[in-house]
Amino acid sequence: MSLPIVISAVLGYSLVYPSGSWEKAKAEDVGMSSSILDNKMSPLPGGIFVTRYGRSVWERDPSESRSIWSISKSIVSLAYCKVQTSGTWGKLPDNVPYSDSPTSADNHYGVEWFSGGDPGTVGKYYTFNDIFSMSSSFGLKPLPNDHPSCAYNNNGIQLAGYAILEKMGMTPDNEMALPITLFDDVGSQDSITFKGQMSGYQGGYSVSGRDLARLGLLVLSNGTWSGKEILDPKWVALATSSQVPATTTPNTDRSNEKLWNEYDLSQSLPFNGSGHVRMSGDLGYGYTFWLLPNSSAVHMSGLYGNYVIIDFKYGLVISVTNNQSQHPGASVYHRAVLSSIVQPNQ
Repeated sequence: MSLPIVISAVLGYSLVYPSGSWEKAKAEDVGMSSSILDNKMSPLPGGIFVTRYGRSVWERDPSESRSIWSISKSIVSLAYCKVQTSGTWGKLPDNVPYSDSPTSADNHYGVEWFSGGDPGTVGKYYTFNDIFSMSSSFGLKPLPNDHPSCAYNNNGIQLAGYAILEKMGMTPDNEMALPITLFDDVGSQDSITFKGQMSGYQGGYSVSGRDLARLGLLVLSNGTWSGKEILDPKWVALATSSQVPATTTPNTDRSNEKLWNEYDLSQSLPFNGSGHVRMSGDLGYGYTFWLLPNSSAVHMSGLYGNYVIIDFKYGLVISVTNNQSQHPGASVYHRAVLSSIVQPNQ
């Protein structure tokens, strides 16, 4: 499934990139109804930041930084794309390199902590995109005959994060370098902190809703920011389309270990045109992005109802920061905002 990358000028609006702060607009200025938007968004929980074409139209607690959990995975994948695009540090190889970092070994069980092996060992290498689509068997027993499999694997993302840091000349304890390299380009207004894994395990990065929306806007604009290419647009298109075919089988190995295989999420990775119940109807998975149902939209997703929703067709970015065990799915927030659009094409 390939999602269209829509340039907002085609719809009659110019895209605005925030510098110091976001430009605020009335919902009516960008073809939306403020009364409907307020009526639909007010009952929903969490900090919420709604933008259309780069203009802020509705917000609640936008400056509060909260743990974003698995949205951290998308920060890792976007940082990878920036490294590959910028050329500042040289390009990473397609395969995730071996890591013998003491930090890696201490945190991740020593001999299991490698992509396939260093020279002199036998093993299978995985590409970064295998890791980002959760289609590797990293740390797991492959299926018979190497049948395509998937597993929602936190340690795989952690491995990729370490490799990116090493390429940037950073030590493994410099996890903050990944979001910083992105926000250096798109700007930020609030504090960013880190706890646990770069995968989001134990909380990951803590970011405010309005700063998360900047990353969403970067994806919405096909990887460019004020005319400068930050991310390869071809990679962005791949990342936001299905990368786990319907024929892929969820791996059951270590399915009781959250660091290696969150099995209920593993089952939601392959493309399913009818939608996965566990993910509130999401159709499948790209490179750390979930595909929203019945739309040209995707979202980054984190535990406890944290989302960055990007709608390419309607020029929307919706960030939600939450900390509730019971919460609506991303599609609920998306539909609520869509219902307020009264002029979809200008």
